[in-house]
Amino acid sequence: MERKVKTPCVGVCSTVFGDQVCRGCKRFHHEVIEWNGYTDVQKETVWNRLESLKVLIMKSKIFIENQVYFNLNWILSKYLITIRLTLIAGSLI
Repeated sequence: MERKVKTPCVGVCSTVFGDQVCRGCKRFHHEVIEWNGYTDVQKETVWNRLESLKVLIMKSKIFIENQVYFNLNWILSKYLITIRLTLIAGSLI
């Protein structure tokens, strides 16, 4: 059975109003229009670009200063997000 690649569409497409990049899913206008004609490899390529964009945005918006659970650093490092630990009076804050 062939695996289907889901669409990134979130139902708020702004390309119908003339935007070159959808405000909902962040795909380019031509990607939205041609999605159903894309191969699975092409769809995965778009998904990978969208994931990279999401990571870039999250890294610029989120800063975790306090870390209670050390495995959080390992989990977030998979998404290239770093955590800064602060040591005050011998204890981690």
